[in-house]
Amino acid sequence: MPVFNSKGCGTHVGEDDPMKDIHVKFIPVHEMRYETVGDYWETEDSIEVRIAILPRASYMYAIMIHELVEKALNDRYGIPDCAVDAFDMGEGADLDEPGEDPRAPYHANHMKADSMEREFILYAGEDWIEYGDAIEALFPGGE
Repeated sequence: MPVFNSKGCGTHVGEDDPMKDIHVKFIPVHEMRYETVGDYWETEDSIEVRIAILPRASYMYAIMIHELVEKALNDRYGIPDCAVDAFDMGEGADLDEPGEDPRAPYHANHMKADSMEREFILYAGEDWIEYGDAIEALFPGGE
């Protein structure tokens, strides 16, 4: 797994740092920083999470779980938010799901978060295909 220097990446919650407040907001997909349904970043005082509004609350919870798990694992293994953003908004920008690409610096953590997202959808009694269809519907012409 790559090791990153967080210099120039803003603040970063490390393993021994005090936990920051986490602010989760559900917003229209067109207000996201880029074409995605879930996003996170840190400020000096907080961890910010944005989730696209979907037709079912359980779908939004699933994305929130994914984002929080991915962020926590990235922090645990020293992958700064700027490395995620650089891949998602750069080399991975044309991919349907940048974190699934093995070149993504956070690929392993994304796949673990995806597993938990899928498990939540199952436990919530939802259908994974219908969930995916609801996400795709947010991006006419393709995500």
